[in-house]
Amino acid sequence: MQQYVTHGGEFESLEGSKLEKAMKKNDWLLAHNLSYADEAFPVTPVLYLKDVIMLLFGSGSIFLLLLFFGNTITTEKEHNTWRILTTRPIPKWNIIVGKYISLLFMLFIFLVMILSIGIIIPLIFGDRVFDFQYPQYVSTGKVYSYISTSSYVLRAYMFFGSACLFTFAVVTLLSNWLKNSFTLILSTCFILVVGYFTTDDLVFFQNKWNPYQVFHFSELIANIPKSTDWLYLLSALIWSISLVGISIIFSEKDTGLFNFSGHKKPFWNGQTKRNVRSIWTISVFEFRKARRRGLMKQVNLLFSFLIILGYFFLAEETEDKEKEYVKRVHDDAQQVEMLLLPTVKESIATLEKEQQTENIQLDLMRNTLAYGTKMIEKNKDANASYEQGDWRPLVDYQLFQNRAANGDIDTGQLVIDYKTELGRFSIDDSIAEKEWLIEHDIRPIFSGEYVRTIFWDADLKSDVLKANQKIDNSGLYSLYYFFENYLYFILILPFLFLFGSGLAGERGKKYT
Repeated sequence: MQQYVTHGGEFESLEGSKLEKAMKKNDWLLAHNLSYADEAFPVTPVLYLKDVIMLLFGSGSIFLLLLFFGNTITTEKEHNTWRILTTRPIPKWNIIVGKYISLLFMLFIFLVMILSIGIIIPLIFGDRVFDFQYPQYVSTGKVYSYISTSSYVLRAYMFFGSACLFTFAVVTLLSNWLKNSFTLILSTCFILVVGYFTTDDLVFFQNKWNPYQVFHFSELIANIPKSTDWLYLLSALIWSISLVGISIIFSEKDTGLFNFSGHKKPFWNGQTKRNVRSIWTISVFEFRKARRRGLMKQVNLLFSFLIILGYFFLAEETEDKEKEYVKRVHDDAQQVEMLLLPTVKESIATLEKEQQTENIQLDLMRNTLAYGTKMIEKNKDANASYEQGDWRPLVDYQLFQNRAANGDIDTGQLVIDYKTELGRFSIDDSIAEKEWLIEHDIRPIFSGEYVRTIFWDADLKSDVLKANQKIDNSGLYSLYYFFENYLYFILILPFLFLFGSGLAGERGKKYT
């Protein structure tokens, strides 16, 4: 590649840093005497294992492990075998530590299973070459490097294992006070999600001794390795031992919020009526039965958790969209100022030297210069005012762009083909929206200058669709987003799971 470039060759698909990265990767392959492998569709065991790890090592796998094995103590309480177990001549710390070790054993089986799947399948159907030195790209900021696949896999195992250690310690601690498996899983997920987002938002907590930092394992794996990365595992071990120790020291207590009595009377104050077939009586009976089983509190807790979780995600997405849009507006102005305007000015100077009395091309170039200068002026004013908390110039800049796309402003030689792609109705709608925002002094919703309508072509570029997708976490817009994207189905499904059994749930029960 270096010789090809030296002799005047060009790689159209590899330019700048991409070419440099490709050459550095080739240097690694030559240094370790390795052949090139297809990383998009790997057939070698090592690369296939890496893809399996990236697919299965995530928050979804932690949740599944928590769902299937995290209720090992609360299941004993629900089956009334916990009291029998605690009355045995066995120290309490033996029971709790034994339960925690059983969780670690299931984690070990899961990790071994992932390793087996990643190696055995390609051995049967693909290559049998174990290139553990095959290079993997990692980067921290603008600095990048390559590490061996074996190091990449070991780091993935370390970070994912550390996250699981802490998760199992949290669920063990909560099991000391909670008696219901559903509430236990819900509470654990809530604690982990709140800790994750708090760590993500506050720079102060982003350190190796914060156990929630290790839940960013996808980012940690992709970073350049450091000599202090082992502290993540040490931190997880310390926190896990501490939480398990707390669950041993503190005595078991029943929290009234989460424990439900089975002695509540099915009818109001135990009173019944002669007409037991009346709809009202049966409805009261079912309501009291749901309360007796604790389903009402469970549903309310679940809905509250999902609403809070959804708002966290929406707030995070809103912040990202806002930053992305403001950066794009700033980059557009820089591109016009540094690349377009110098070329236009040079062309105008060349045409003026020709001293022609009428030059249509010269007029077009002058209009292009005027439009570009005005756009940069409004762009800089929008960015400066936005940083100070004033968003009105930003709306004015968006309106300027909408009118340019509509043809109300002469853009010279710049052809803005959004009217063709988005449609006349979308342009008019976008202009009306900006005028309404300015008139009523309302903050805009990010991102994009254009309003998506039903007339948008389904084949429109995905980057255009994404750039103009509006997201906001304000109260009313959150409610609109909730119904617009059919998110209410997420609430309906657990409601059906808890209450939807109906008459089927009565089958197999004894007569009362």
